[in-house]
Amino acid sequence: MTKLKLLITLVPGDYYFFGGEETFDNAAGKTRNYLVRSNLLPQQTALVGLLRHILYLNEFNIGPESFRPDASDTDFGALKKVHPLFLQYGDGPERRFLLPSSKLWLKNEQEIMVDFNGAAGTGFAGQEFSASPNLTFHNAGKKEQYTYKEQFGAFWTFLDDGTKLPEKLHWKNDNPKSGEDNGGIFISSTHIGIDKMNRMKARTSAEKLSNPDDEAFYKQEFYSLRENFRFALVAEFETDSDPADFEQCFNTTMPFGGEARTFSIRAEKWEDFQDKFQPEKAFGSQEDRIVLMSDAWVESPDRLLEHCRFAVTKAKPFRNIQIRKDQYETPNAFSNLHHFKKKLMYLLERGSVLFPKEPDSDTSSAAIVNILKAPINFQNIGYNKFHSHKHPFSI
Repeated sequence: MTKLKLLITLVPGDYYFFGGEETFDNAAGKTRNYLVRSNLLPQQTALVGLLRHILYLNEFNIGPESFRPDASDTDFGALKKVHPLFLQYGDGPERRFLLPSSKLWLKNEQEIMVDFNGAAGTGFAGQEFSASPNLTFHNAGKKEQYTYKEQFGAFWTFLDDGTKLPEKLHWKNDNPKSGEDNGGIFISSTHIGIDKMNRMKARTSAEKLSNPDDEAFYKQEFYSLRENFRFALVAEFETDSDPADFEQCFNTTMPFGGEARTFSIRAEKWEDFQDKFQPEKAFGSQEDRIVLMSDAWVESPDRLLEHCRFAVTKAKPFRNIQIRKDQYETPNAFSNLHHFKKKLMYLLERGSVLFPKEPDSDTSSAAIVNILKAPINFQNIGYNKFHSHKHPFSI
């Protein structure tokens, strides 16, 4: 068996759509949502599904079933491990990699400084922390106290020099004709969509009057990537085939995400570029914190926070499609994938910052690390990855 570690990049041909939990209805399933927004990034499970589908089309072993959150581990055949998604800018030897910054950055591109010296009190959201730190930031060269009125910003950081770019593109004065923007990476575009399933329902004349076709229309927000940017991930494989032939099967085009948008896919040997991947440029080297560089599932968030003296985090909904290989091979297996969606779960968002309760010892830090590493099946597909001074992330 030959082990391969490949850098795989994905370039959308145009605007793309990655669906989420609130695509059409609210949490109660009663009120129709007329504005449908794409997620900026695909789920790690979607990336695993894409890679397995490419392997399947090329008659490689893909294992018996999709990712299962309740399994201790999952067999994906030739696919052994997937690392967290990141971004690539440019191509060739001069390419650059980017990771999202932590949740401590404000819209004015200033990082919140967290100082525990002399602090006392409790935290937030019902969680009692050992201390409430002093939170400050710099504004026009002056140190100011953070207040809830300050707006947080979302940035991506180049891993060669630490420079940052805003996540979303915004035009000056909200006027695209100005030709000036903030340098953002993800570009939004709104289109009118039609819920064909709703329109195709057999209805009587009375039902059509009480529920007209205009309820089948909605606004759909797509995203595209700024020129020269692309999605990137590293995947590990084992194969008894010729390595060059195996790598070549990932140089293709494939439909991916909602609306089956076309993506151009390319694979290269990761070893040629891994020196460019330096997470400390995005997350710093502070010794008092652990930063999630991917979304993370933990069995008990309260237990995790028990080992923190402070945390900046947010939860997001997660649900994945699970198809067994025997279902995968049946006719029209992909006609309605929503039937294969499983239990709704919640993940801690990438960029979350955890401050161990005892920063000068390894006790609480080790406890946090052990909790994050416990779900092996999530770790193997790129979730639950983190970076800290004592536990630097590497691929």
